[in-house]
Amino acid sequence: MKVSPALRIRTVSAALALVAGAGLLACQPATPPANAATADDLSDSARTYAWSEGIVGADDSIVAPRDPDHPMYEDFADLEVTVSQTEDVRAQSVQVTWSGGVPTVITSGGNQPAAGYLQLMQCWGDENAGPDPETCVWGADGLPGTASMPGDTGLRSLATAPADPLLDEDTLAGYLDPTINRHRVPFLAASADEPVWDPVSYYDRWTTNEFRLGMTRADGTGERHFTLQDGTEASHLGCGRTLEDGEVRDCWLVVVPRGTHEVDGFAVTDDPTGTSMLRTSPLSPTNWAQRIQVRLDFAPIGLFCPIEAAQRPTIGSDFMGAAMYSWQRALCADDGAVYGFTPAGDSTARETVAGGLPGNPGLGFTSAPVTESDGPAPVVHAPVAISGLAIGFNLVAPDGERIDELRLTPLLVAKLLTQTYWRDLPGLPAPPPAGQPDERPEWIRANPETVLDDPGFQQLNPDVDPGVFRLHASNLLKVPVEPSDAVRDLWRWIFHDEEAAAWLRGEPDENGIRVNPVLGEVLTGHLEAGTAPDFVPRDVEYCFEVLSEEDESARRPRYCSLDLLPYTNGFEDGARRNSIFETNFWAYDPNAVPPSGQGRGWYSRPEPRPSGAALTITDSVSAAQYGIGTAALLNAAGEFVAPTEAGIAAGVEAMLPGDEIESVLQVDPEAADPAAYPLPAVTYAAVRVEQEDEALADYSTFLEHAAGAGQTPGWSPGELPEGYLPLPEYMREQTLAVAAQLVQEDPVEKPPGLTPGGRGEDGEDPPPGGDASGGPGSDPAGNGAPGSGDAPDPASLSPAGDDPTGGTAPPAPGGGTENPAPPSGDDDVLVAQSTPGEPVGPMQYALLVVLIVGLAGALAGPALLRLGPRAPAG
Repeated sequence: MKVSPALRIRTVSAALALVAGAGLLACQPATPPANAATADDLSDSARTYAWSEGIVGADDSIVAPRDPDHPMYEDFADLEVTVSQTEDVRAQSVQVTWSGGVPTVITSGGNQPAAGYLQLMQCWGDENAGPDPETCVWGADGLPGTASMPGDTGLRSLATAPADPLLDEDTLAGYLDPTINRHRVPFLAASADEPVWDPVSYYDRWTTNEFRLGMTRADGTGERHFTLQDGTEASHLGCGRTLEDGEVRDCWLVVVPRGTHEVDGFAVTDDPTGTSMLRTSPLSPTNWAQRIQVRLDFAPIGLFCPIEAAQRPTIGSDFMGAAMYSWQRALCADDGAVYGFTPAGDSTARETVAGGLPGNPGLGFTSAPVTESDGPAPVVHAPVAISGLAIGFNLVAPDGERIDELRLTPLLVAKLLTQTYWRDLPGLPAPPPAGQPDERPEWIRANPETVLDDPGFQQLNPDVDPGVFRLHASNLLKVPVEPSDAVRDLWRWIFHDEEAAAWLRGEPDENGIRVNPVLGEVLTGHLEAGTAPDFVPRDVEYCFEVLSEEDESARRPRYCSLDLLPYTNGFEDGARRNSIFETNFWAYDPNAVPPSGQGRGWYSRPEPRPSGAALTITDSVSAAQYGIGTAALLNAAGEFVAPTEAGIAAGVEAMLPGDEIESVLQVDPEAADPAAYPLPAVTYAAVRVEQEDEALADYSTFLEHAAGAGQTPGWSPGELPEGYLPLPEYMREQTLAVAAQLVQEDPVEKPPGLTPGGRGEDGEDPPPGGDASGGPGSDPAGNGAPGSGDAPDPASLSPAGDDPTGGTAPPAPGGGTENPAPPSGDDDVLVAQSTPGEPVGPMQYALLVVLIVGLAGALAGPALLRLGPRAPAG
């Protein structure tokens, strides 16, 4: 039986990169995820711009008024554009909405836009007057949809017919590209002194974020999520980079409206044949003069903390990326420590912190507690963040209309995760025509092409037309490579559903759809053992090999599941790819040149597209960051609940005391509350107490911020980004107690025992009218769920050594965990609770692997995982 070894190799290398190079990682600041507002929750920096008021400069002054006598004036006189966030932006999506626009006109042939749309691009430019066309990312060659965009509307070219009246002969001559003998606008990178005619050395169809066709409805409205790029993803823009004068480079979002008039004043809608259409580039001077430009205040990227500051590395759960970036900027502002964050699997974080090796991070983020099998060092636990695992979706029709709601059951998610639909197996042909024999594997013959074609999916989501959203059907659900407690909770949610469990064991569903037997056997083993994996396996037994037409003895490279269905680098990476419909898979291209440079035929990456269907396993924070939807999941009470604030809060309230340490709560897949989202996430900071006093003091400061100012929702440095819920008061008290304990003379000493908030002394729910301690999203007075009761054990100490409780062994990393039992009802919270060790799967080979990959891991380990595509410097 084979499942993908890739994530196991990656987990070991990530962990051991820390062992071999922890000093390097400790010096890195948190990488900068962000938070993007939605239409229902605009940020404080949302701005609305009326086209008629003129072009606005960086200081909000009017740098160019409109001309009421211009032929285009009537097209845009009522146009208003709103951008959901303009300050403290990073690599993220912002929502752009508009009203008063010219409705989109399609040619009589029905396949090309003739008029009435918006074109969006990101630009750099340091002057108050705004950017120049030369500093904007536009016109990437080969971008999908280029063929359907008429003339030069999607290019940097300057047409001579119709002639732009603002381009005289001398000016036009300056735009003549001698390499192709055509006129076009060159591109000047922020990092370059001279412009280039062809910007491919900076951006291409895979890395551009330009949006060529923002269609406008009949009522003049429209919307689009636009993905911003910072200087890490787009060095040619340099947004967020610190300049020589110490200022941070801001950038611009430019919206060029296209009405019914061309640059020469001709109205294309006046053509009685219905075949005329706009043909000029948005960079042509007359079109450019109609722009709306939005100044974007970028958050700093890179080393924004003092180099001489103390380095206090942290490691762990992907849930913490956005919070760490926000908090770090406040914590180091007043000569505080640098809390470098390395995203890694929860099990890796637990073993790293508990291992106690010199130079390893002293704080790890995890959802499950550290136990004896993770390492010998004593550790305390403190809750620091509440969010939720989410299945993010992006469903956009070719006309720009978005699907805003999606429902999924455990059975449907199980199908998505097990390569059950025939499009998810590499090289598998489509079903043969009726009457012809089907030579495909018997188990898949009744299975649909994708989840969109599944009758169970269609019944729940009738608005998702498979014919409209066929694009990107393969690799529809992207999953993270890193094992995590959150993915284990996802499997536990699936396993506790009777229908899904029976299907995984081999029973067909009501429509005859069967599980992929390779993965079904793997997961049935977990079901029978009462465990759940912390990763998503791939069927690596199925690969596609095709004989060459020229030489039957020569084979193309093997095309396997990891080529068709590659993993993402984490929650944020999955959400980013989803937002631009980037599948990340490799498809065989008969015209591609292989690495050898000889002949033709190799694998290439399909470019992002402006519409389609895509799903990803992500978190509530990353989904907000990139403006993608989150599916409503079926809970144990039979209700579909999305990861909203209310749904996650109810889910946290329904969590159970942990099996190993009661105050480290665990998700209850059988929660009876109909309002509870089934996949809430409480992230704990696990701090090794055997550290130098200075380190403990700095980690104590971190916890104080996490329980204090860090729980204030907002967009400013140090605040809580969108997608998180503030900790309830009882959890804040627990964290502050741990912070105080770390600076005591003997931090290992057992603190006073306290019971979990929201539950009585006997482990049961408190009676009505009990002491209110607040819930997720509650105010400091404790208004809100989950209920009442004293604070839980503030230390949640997990020392190595004797096990006075006889606790059960925790799972091997990646190997699953026992299904949770209800709380025991004991009066006292178990503060010191360790467990006997057990084999730890592939991690038992750590010492061997570190000798081989330690150095390479230190240099290119998980601290680099977030880095997106980089265009080479010019």
